[in-house]
Parts: sequence; C-alpha cells; structure tokens
Amino acid sequence: MKVIIPVAIPAVFSTFARASKAWTFNSSKVLTEHAIDAIRGNWNPETGVYEGVTIEPARTNLVENSDTPVTQSCVVSPTNYYVLSFWGSGSVTVNTLTGSQTIDGGAGTIYPNYRRVEVVRAGTSPMLLTLSGSVNHLQLEMGNKVTSYIPTVGAGVTVTRAADVVSVGQYYTTFVDATAAYDAGTTYAKGNVVQYNARKYSSTIDANTGSTPGSLDANWTDIGATNVWAMHDRVSGGQAIASSPYAYFSFRAPSDVDAVALVNIEAKSVTVVVSDGYGTVESQTKTGDLTAVAFTGFTPGAYVTIALDNWPDVPKVGECIAGTLFEAGETEFPLDITLVDYSRKETDPDFGTTTFVELDYASIIDATVEVAKVRHGLVAKTLNRLRATPTAYIFSDDTDYGEDVIHYAYIMSFRRSIARPTLSILSIELGSLV
Repeated sequence: MKVIIPVAIPAVFSTFARASKAWTFNSSKVLTEHAIDAIRGNWNPETGVYEGVTIEPARTNLVENSDTPVTQSCVVSPTNYYVLSFWGSGSVTVNTLTGSQTIDGGAGTIYPNYRRVEVVRAGTSPMLLTLSGSVNHLQLEMGNKVTSYIPTVGAGVTVTRAADVVSVGQYYTTFVDATAAYDAGTTYAKGNVVQYNARKYSSTIDANTGSTPGSLDANWTDIGATNVWAMHDRVSGGQAIASSPYAYFSFRAPSDVDAVALVNIEAKSVTVVVSDGYGTVESQTKTGDLTAVAFTGFTPGAYVTIALDNWPDVPKVGECIAGTLFEAGETEFPLDITLVDYSRKETDPDFGTTTFVELDYASIIDATVEVAKVRHGLVAKTLNRLRATPTAYIFSDDTDYGEDVIHYAYIMSFRRSIARPTLSILSIELGSLV
C-alpha cells in the first residue's frame, strides 16, 4: 500500500510574468518564439510528447550568432561553472580551469536527444570556443543545468532570457467556468451567482453591494467549488469537466511533489510532468479507458502539469491529489471493496405502491498490508497523522483495475498486529469519497 501525503494547492490565480521573449518547441516540433509574459508549453521535438509548462530562471547566452556560430571568445567569470550546449555532429573545444576540453556533438539533428550538453568550469576570461565541423544552436550559460535555447544574432551580441516568475499556488488551466467573477462595484439581486476564490456563491438578498463572498455575513451562500476547482476541493462527488477533448492544468505546489493521483476520471490518456524549475523535467503517460491513475517515482519538483485526452469526448476529473509518496508495505490480496448504498425504499401505506429514492453511495475498502519491522513505528505514526485527511491510497498501479485499487479515501480504522519477529500486519478500513 502506498499513500500520497497531500500538499494543499492554493487557489491563487495571479498573473504569470517574464520580462523577455523565450523559446520552446511547439506541437509541430518547431522551435517557437513566445512573447513577453506568455507562458510556454513544450513538446519533445522527436517524440511529439507534451512535456509541460516550462519554468526557468534567468539565463544569458554568451555566444554570438548562435544559430550559425564560428570560433569565438566569450567573457566569463573565472572558476564559475558554465553549461555548454549545441546541436550538430561537429565539436567544440573550450579552455577550462583544468585545461583544454573537446566536446563532440551528436547525430547532426536539432532534436534534444542529440543535443550535446557539458558542464565546464571556466579558466581565465575570456573563454575560447574553437568550433570544428557542423555546430549550431550553440549556447554558453552560467550555471550547472541546461535551459531552453536562447538565440543570438550579431557580432558581440548576447541575449538574456528573463526568469519565468510565478508565485506559490500559481495555477493555469484550460478548464473553464462561465460563472461571472465577483465585482465589488456590482449590485447583485437575490439568487445571482458569482465566483470568488475558486468557489461559487449565491446572493441571499437583493441590493447586495460591497459584501465580499466568503465573509461571515449572511449575504452569500457557498454553493460549491467552481468547475475549475472541483478537482481540488477535497470534497466527495462532482467532477471538473473540460471544454474540449484535450485539456491540461498546471500549478506550482507549495512544496516538492513526487507523486500524483487522479480519481473518478474519464480519460483515454493522462500525462503528468514534474519539473524542479532548473532543467529537470520528468514525464509519465498512461493510456486506456481510465477511471483512476497514479503516477509515482518522480524526482521531486514543485512544478506540475497534467494533460488529459478523451477524444472524441471531453475529459473529466473528480479529484487530483499531489504530494509525496509514502510506502507503508506490501498489499495482501484479496482486497475487499464493499458498496454501501444510501438509497431507500418507500411504500405508500394507502396503496402499497413501492418506490425507490435514489441517494448517494459509498465504498468501504478493507485491506491487509504486510509491514516490515523497521517501518512499523513510522507507518503507525504516519497513519495517525493522516486521520481526517482525505488522500490517495494506492494498492496497485495496474490501471486495468482503476478505481478499485486507487482510492480517494479517509481512514475509518486500522489495527496493527505483530505477526512475526520480522513483520507486522496492518488491517486498515477506508471510506471512499468518490
């Protein structure tokens, strides 16, 4: 059994900013310029796989005429680390702190899988770059990780790409909600509905002016999360529904994430991308008639992008849980799931007519988990801490079982039994929330 210890994703929809143009590959595998303040999606130009939103620090390409470079010297800061990258089958020789170093290119294409990247430590300034053979898209930047390409044109010209500036909780999505945003200067009639801080509110009075939704007064009634936020509201039932067959949402979490689960979904393909914002980007994709999926094993990063495809229908997401993975132990099978139906039967006392009132239902999950002795105390402490905390419980990564093995649930009870000197048995009862 694996558990995602969730991070809270703040509903902060502030403005993305970048003070310069920037470049990534588009869905047609073409290197594309993005305007100032435009957020950048990136597609792998060899595979065509969407790799998420690109978030990077500021960097300067110190090379002149980077598309068609020649041998040249670049002003550097001695002893600092620099990243040299280029495409092509040629080579670049550089003078470093430890002497001359020759870097051979790849297969002569402009695809990232053949982009040759080396970290070098500068010797004296300037740094001489001696080119031989086919070399293009040459970039020399201070740092220890390569970033997206920064073209330069002209003798003695260097170009700086400004940082992609996002705040904690920054959130972007193609999911929409047509409900009008609350406006403090508007007068609302009774029953008017607005959205504010990712939730929808209905006015309880006429002539409702200057009363902010969410306050403790009685002028507004909270009627639930917006369509955008339904997948993050930690409430059972309901789905966020996309407006087209392909949809994505991207956010910066308040702390690093290495696991993501989506439950109560309708999709044929889900791709999750996690980035640390400094060049490390990892992507995983699952396909099929998906009802629940879990993605684990990422290098921790705060930037998360989730892309869904449900052609020809639109994707739907009941709940998204992102956080850090905790492995409790090995699930024993069978895994028991019991459906509890709250519908009721009613019989008319005069005519004897029987009808059914359809109400909601829930699932109860009874699982047995083997826990190694060395993890016994840690597992107990972690589960105690997760009481009254809805999160994802993963009993198998097999998407064919879907929502029967990946549950958005809360702990109802658990019992620990020391079965043998080397392991204990955890019996856990969970209440599903979808």
